[in-house]
Amino acid sequence: MSKIESRPSRRGAWDYVFFIDVEGHRDDAGVAEALRVAQAEVSFVKVLALIRAPRLNSNTIFLW
Repeated sequence: MSKIESRPSRRGAWDYVFFIDVEGHRDDAGVAEALRVAQAEVSFVKVLALIRAPRLNSNTIFLW
């Protein structure tokens, strides 16, 4: 997990929606297991996007 955010849901007080960024693919063993556990523990899980990250080399610089 690289990032987690929460937002109040539109359903009512003290009901929240969580957005979680992970590094990996949903077919990776660890990510697949985390999704299985999440689906067993929460009422709703949705994968919003799958983004293939660029391969980094020693000459790559990212500025945020």
